[in-house]
Amino acid sequence: MLTHSERALLADTICQRMVSRYQGEILIGGVYGSTARSTDKPWSDLEMWFVTLDGCQARGQHLLYRDTAVGYRVYQRSELEEILTTPSTRWPFHMGVLSELQLLHGDPATIQDWIDLGKSIQPKEFVAALESILPDLVVESHGRLHSSLERRDSHTLFPHVFEMLFEMLTALCLLNQRWVTRDYYAGLEQSFDFARLPDGYQEIVPILYEARDPDLTLELADRLVASYWDLLIREGVRIPNYQDLAEIAV
Repeated sequence: MLTHSERALLADTICQRMVSRYQGEILIGGVYGSTARSTDKPWSDLEMWFVTLDGCQARGQHLLYRDTAVGYRVYQRSELEEILTTPSTRWPFHMGVLSELQLLHGDPATIQDWIDLGKSIQPKEFVAALESILPDLVVESHGRLHSSLERRDSHTLFPHVFEMLFEMLTALCLLNQRWVTRDYYAGLEQSFDFARLPDGYQEIVPILYEARDPDLTLELADRLVASYWDLLIREGVRIPNYQDLAEIAV
């Protein structure tokens, strides 16, 4: 277990070694997550981020150091810029990390340039991305809630609630061209000030997150999902719901 100071020293050391080994190829090195916010505890992990010139051989890894989980991601510049300019489920996470990255190496202006790049994408591109992504978000996890309740299987019911909520959060990040910087419930709370939200979202989500009564859970989930689909329709996101086998193109 590490103190905050020890975790910060570890991050500095890893960054210095990366810069030394890949001389001139590391554009950005930094820390994100609880260590960057100085809210880390002895049980916290260490999350790091590097961006390199194209062609650099540096690779990310996960390791243990004194019982602490350490992980660092490595992106080549073109790889990162492709993610930032192509709306997908990866876009919110990468924008969130860039916006809170505590820089240990590199030019802060480069970070701002990438954030600006990610924000420059036209809304119609996010709508198109949502139309291709959404059949894989919320629908299945919401269906699992119904299946779990029908089986009276409370062991799986509540994990599916969290799955559904965080899939919906991803969709709402794309719809709003916004992102969150926190995990779990804190991330959901950050989304409460998004401009485009399902009706009742801010009221239903806290209750649903804490609910442990199966019938109440399903009632709230159904209300939230119905409101979510109404929002998508209002915003011009069209998801075909095929009723005839002949309509499906392969």
